[in-house]
Parts: sequence; C-alpha cells; structure tokens
Amino acid sequence: MNAVSVMRSCVKRRRSLMIGAAATLLIALMPAGASAILSFAPHADYNVASHPSAVEVGDFNGDGKLDLAVSRGLASNFVAVLLGNGAGSFTASTYFATDSQPNALAVGDLNDDGAQDIVTANYVANDVSVLLGTGAGTFAPPRNFGTARQPDGGRARRLRQRRPDRRGDRR
Repeated sequence: MNAVSVMRSCVKRRRSLMIGAAATLLIALMPAGASAILSFAPHADYNVASHPSAVEVGDFNGDGKLDLAVSRGLASNFVAVLLGNGAGSFTASTYFATDSQPNALAVGDLNDDGAQDIVTANYVANDVSVLLGTGAGTFAPPRNFGTARQPDGGRARRLRQRRPDRRGDRR
C-alpha cells in the first residue's frame, strides 16, 4: 500500500487530519505497511492563518490528488485551499473570499460540471457562501445565500449528506 492510498484511507476515516490550535494544520500519515500498532510519520505544518475551524478534502484542480479546504472561523472572511502533490504534502495556502466568519464547510460538485465546489456556513453573516470551482484549483467569487440565523457545522454536515447522487455511486 503506497502513501497516497494510505492517506485516502485515513482521510475517509478522518483519523489522520487534525487542526492545530494556532494557525497550523497538522497532517500525519501512517507509514506504508503499518501494523495494528499505531505509529505515524513526522507531521508537517501548513499555515492557514489563525483559528482554523473545519477541514474538508476534495480534488480541486482535477489532477486526481487530494487537496484540502480549511475554513477560518474567527474574525475572517475566507477559506484556505492547499493543493496536494499526491505524496503527502501540500502547496502553500491560497485564500478565497467568503462572507463573515466561515465556521464550517462542505465540498461537492454542486452544479454538475465535474469540478469540486465549496460551501461555507458563515456564522456572523447569517448566510452560506457558494464558491464554484473552475477545475483548475481556483474558485469563482462567492455567491451568498441568507439563512435564518447563524449557520453552524451541523447544518453544513446535513447539507453534505443531502446532496443528490447524480451518478448513482453513493458518493
């Protein structure tokens, strides 16, 4: 089992991703051939600004390698995207605008164009931002849609669970 397949397996189980307390995203990959004894390779730090609040995995540039989207919940108005190289490391963060205080996010192909899109739940702004992906690792300016009051992560998780299964593959 190579490092990429181990990462995909771990990410699916959400065991390998941890968000650091002060602006650092920590990623630890289990070494290939690991047994029942849990041990991890040294972690890598990636700057995503202060107070990261949520992380999601997607393929934002269409290269078949896992990329990360990180929302920064406290006093911010952007989401950080880190493009993966397939070997367990990522590019420096690229920031994309959202509305005020995105504290949760979801990833999926919302407009069925084959490119991954990002939705953020913006707590202070009382709305959600939809960032439509271009398929090249960038996103169109956000479209904001009002919500009743202060959307949170629970609502974003339900949104992700309800998205239509257009391909019939239960993803």
